[in-house]
Amino acid sequence: MLDFKKGWNLEIQKYASKYGHYAAYLESFDSKAIISALWDAKDHYHDQWTTKLFKNAQDIHDSVNVVTIEQGTHQPEDQVGGGFILHFTGRDADGVAFHFYIKQRQNGDPYIFEITYMDSGHLVRCQYA
Repeated sequence: MLDFKKGWNLEIQKYASKYGHYAAYLESFDSKAIISALWDAKDHYHDQWTTKLFKNAQDIHDSVNVVTIEQGTHQPEDQVGGGFILHFTGRDADGVAFHFYIKQRQNGDPYIFEITYMDSGHLVRCQYA
């Protein structure tokens, strides 16, 4: 089951204090756009944990293994070539945080081109295939 945490699309004050205001980015995509990006991505990632995450998110009858979107598109990150990348954050029922990095298609819809998470203290990067 997929859930959106209360306030998922609001700026988190402790991060705003540390990194600067980023509220404008939170309004870039609504929950429908994020759901669409997740469903579109499910067949393009084959890592065991991302596969499990997508399976759990799509199972509307499983109220135990809930995937929660904690924060909408946020945190512009400087890129080597200039510009920035937005991502949104989700967490699985085991407490693992997943970062979904997005780009926009020509029609404006977001798509997930990379997913990252920590596994036993090591960063795992999964690419769109």
